[in-house]
Amino acid sequence: MPTLRNCVLAYKCPNDWNALTETDNQNIRFCNECEKEVYFCHDDEDLAKGIRLNRCIAFFKPTEIPSIPEATMGTPTFPLPKEFYIEKLVGLGLQENTLQGLDYEELLHIWGLLDKSAEIDEVD
Repeated sequence: MPTLRNCVLAYKCPNDWNALTETDNQNIRFCNECEKEVYFCHDDEDLAKGIRLNRCIAFFKPTEIPSIPEATMGTPTFPLPKEFYIEKLVGLGLQENTLQGLDYEELLHIWGLLDKSAEIDEVD
């Protein structure tokens, strides 16, 4: 199971992922209490998208019994570190030297322009 790193929640939801209303998408459930969709994050890329789109998210965190992870839900507060975006953008063919000279907001802007899946999610 992949590990999500660097996720600090501004709000930690007391509800349980399994108690949320299922939708047509297995990675999205609906919370009847706050009336919002909750998006399950499988990896750091899902988390980055959730942060960028200001989503309520859920992810598994390890427990004392490794084979039974616990789902944590809430709204992330801190974005992923600058290095995460630089690594992903270098993987898309951009020059690392140039990216290192950009500030955080500029990197997020470029990431948003290149991450075409965000357009699909906003239409769902």
